[in-house]
Amino acid sequence: MRKDTEEPTLSSKGHAFGWAALALTCAGWLVALIFGDGFELHRSALAMPFVVLGAFCGLIESWRCGRTIWMPAMLAGGLALLYFSFRSLGAPVWDLGRYDLHLVSLAWLTMATLASCGCVRGRGTFLLIILMVSFVAQFATGLYQQFVDPSFVFLRLPRSTAAGVSGLFWHWNNLGAYLAIVLPIFLGVALTSRQRAFGLLMVVLVVSGVVLAYLSKSRAGFAAVVIGLGSVGALALITRSRSWSFGARLGSWSAVGFGMVLAIIMILAAASRVSADRGHGADLDQALGKSLRFALAGAAYDLWLKKPIFGNGSQSYRYQLVENWDAEVMPPWVGNPETVHNEYLQALTDYGLIGFLLIIVFFAVILGRYVVGGSFKGEEDRSRWREGLGLGAIGGVLGVLAQAVFDFQLHLLPIVLLLAIAVGLLVQSKHRAGIPARISHLLSVVLAAILAITAVGRESLAGMEWLRWEMATVEEGGKLPVSELPRFKELLEASPHYEAALSYGRMHYTAFLQDPSRRELLEEAGWALAIAYERNPQDPATIITHALILDLKEEYAEAEPVHLQALKMAHRRENKYGAMAGMSRHLLLKGEALRMKRNPEEALGNFLMAKEYLLTSYARGYKFGGYQNFLKTKRLLETRINMLQIAGIQSKVPRDVPVPQNIR
Repeated sequence: MRKDTEEPTLSSKGHAFGWAALALTCAGWLVALIFGDGFELHRSALAMPFVVLGAFCGLIESWRCGRTIWMPAMLAGGLALLYFSFRSLGAPVWDLGRYDLHLVSLAWLTMATLASCGCVRGRGTFLLIILMVSFVAQFATGLYQQFVDPSFVFLRLPRSTAAGVSGLFWHWNNLGAYLAIVLPIFLGVALTSRQRAFGLLMVVLVVSGVVLAYLSKSRAGFAAVVIGLGSVGALALITRSRSWSFGARLGSWSAVGFGMVLAIIMILAAASRVSADRGHGADLDQALGKSLRFALAGAAYDLWLKKPIFGNGSQSYRYQLVENWDAEVMPPWVGNPETVHNEYLQALTDYGLIGFLLIIVFFAVILGRYVVGGSFKGEEDRSRWREGLGLGAIGGVLGVLAQAVFDFQLHLLPIVLLLAIAVGLLVQSKHRAGIPARISHLLSVVLAAILAITAVGRESLAGMEWLRWEMATVEEGGKLPVSELPRFKELLEASPHYEAALSYGRMHYTAFLQDPSRRELLEEAGWALAIAYERNPQDPATIITHALILDLKEEYAEAEPVHLQALKMAHRRENKYGAMAGMSRHLLLKGEALRMKRNPEEALGNFLMAKEYLLTSYARGYKFGGYQNFLKTKRLLETRINMLQIAGIQSKVPRDVPVPQNIR
């Protein structure tokens, strides 16, 4: 009679669903790799159908052969899945929450599929081939960028910098994170392969990848690669030394310690050199990115203290940082940081101590399984090939977790899916799972699939149309042809993400300012900005532009609370957003309307307050489109004020608008 704990017999027949699951999941990752390496939700959503279909095929394979997620990982990861999903669904800004939701759900589906379908020898070889092909494409593209065209990028606008190669990605840090996972897997296979030629090929790929990591000029990426590869070597040495004599074990541990010191020296030297190559200086502070990253981390820590248990909400850092900006701490050249550049502090800020601990516990469970157990054991796990994949996956996980201290790569779908592939190789149950484990596995996959479809279903349906539209824009050098505007509106109606609505609205707003006789442009701008504001009332650019358009539509009563919200949100970054300048413009237009309605007292009060906001805004660094525009507005206000004061009018200051000097 067959025992429940017996390893299932896996023949070469009857595994169509397993192969389909792995192929679809790999296809989803490749789609994300090629199209979705940024924050654009409609691009990364293209991968969702492949990953979801692959997960359902994997469910059939899981139920048939009994392979599931290892139960401790299921418990730890399942709690994290539920918590992060619940917090994302209840995010203050849904368009930001569903971005996190699609990362979490698709990562879980990928991990579950690899756990049930990725550890059989033939399929593992297929996965390794996919990784090798993707690496060759990255390496060839990187060489092309290094020696031929530094601005080249695949299916995107040309890169704005030639500081380092990025491969198929748009940014070099993305390439560094990719290499930090892939190269340790190659090294793990090389160290355990019985075929000397194949092992040598893996070593060649690893060396090539290290060179590519250096060419990327990604300091955190290069450090992650060294840490990942060093972890593979150290774990391989420690694992094999367990059967050695005490002296031999002591020697192996000494070698590991020496290797760690050498790795630290390599990382610091390379970071210093790369920093100098990028024109940032070669001192240690600059090599570590201290001037900016420490400031961002400090702001994140302060925000976490506001709500330490549950956090401030999904991706709340990107808008709460603006509201709490400290100009004395932040370097003056900083643009608009959307992340902390430290995934652990990001988790604390957005999801609180609970979210942070759930992440730590999950990775501690899966890493501890290998470190404590030594290696995978079981009928198929006896092969050195299986040991190599597991060893490499451990190194890849450690590498990317190290990079997460200095970067935000776990907010990008292709890196998250690649990490999930590595984790999936580590969390497969060693024996045939029982019915409770299989039911838990099934329920988690069904839940994650529903969440993934909920998060990006509309973007997936319109994804290819979005891509065609973007390619037409790329062909025009980044300038949207007027003929494409109707299609842009159709896409916006199909998947109304706030950033798309903001872009569409600002295009029409700018066109209207150039030709004020075309009121239809203002109406289109107002329609789009109303959508953007409804979907994200926390984005400073959206708030201010929406308020300015309401002013131009002479809807002053509706505009004023929006301007007040903009002041509250963005007054600390006046030089970037111009919230005070917007309030000045609002009060000027409102004063003109009151003057025409023969209400001179209130008109004078609005003009006086408008001048105060204008001068304060200029003093805080807002440029007004140039000094002449500032002078023109200032003279207009002074003319109106003098005219009313000469007539003996007493001002009636707006009660609901604070004096700019009182805004701190």
